[in-house]
Amino acid sequence: MDVVLLPDGKIDLLFSSAKQQPYHVVLVGLSTLPEKLKLLPGLVMFGISFHPLGLEYILRKSMAGFVNKALLLPSGFWGMENLDLDDFKGCVQQAVLKITALVPKMPDNRKLLMQRVLNETGGNMTVQAMEKRCFISARQLNRYWEQQLGLPLKTYMQILRFRQSFNHIKNGKLYPEGNYADQSHFIKEVKRLSGHLPKELLQNQNDRFLQFTVMPSR
Repeated sequence: MDVVLLPDGKIDLLFSSAKQQPYHVVLVGLSTLPEKLKLLPGLVMFGISFHPLGLEYILRKSMAGFVNKALLLPSGFWGMENLDLDDFKGCVQQAVLKITALVPKMPDNRKLLMQRVLNETGGNMTVQAMEKRCFISARQLNRYWEQQLGLPLKTYMQILRFRQSFNHIKNGKLYPEGNYADQSHFIKEVKRLSGHLPKELLQNQNDRFLQFTVMPSR
């Protein structure tokens, strides 16, 4: 099955196996472009999506060199080499135990606020507004984003705003509901990040846009 993954502002940790592919673990960096994938026969996958702060506090790794790329990890990553991918609840339980053990006791409250503001606004704000909300200078914010994720905070906000439009588009709302200048700006941004017009995402022919296929309508 041929599918397209769209940028969504998340870092994905994927455990998978297929008839033609042995068990493996992959960490996928941020995407700024649509990615075409071929799902192999018998593919079974368990994935965990992290907000950017998860890189520093959970995965404890920079993905600055992996924008639009993936990093193959050891099959024994996190001691989960014997993961039964057919047992979803079991996978969740193992992942929760591991992540809970890795959560730092004293994270930087400014960074926690930064992530919370991004989640709440969906990227519909400026870097300058973030600077005032989180008491971190724009220079520090951009340096942090570049070092951890490999792109400026402004670019990440654009991706997050695009991701927020998925629900609107799937429900037939082909006009901007985020902080876009106008309809033309909205269409241009959707085309740049997805390679398609909003109406083409809505049609989702052959279920090729995977996130739209699995996303429930509201």
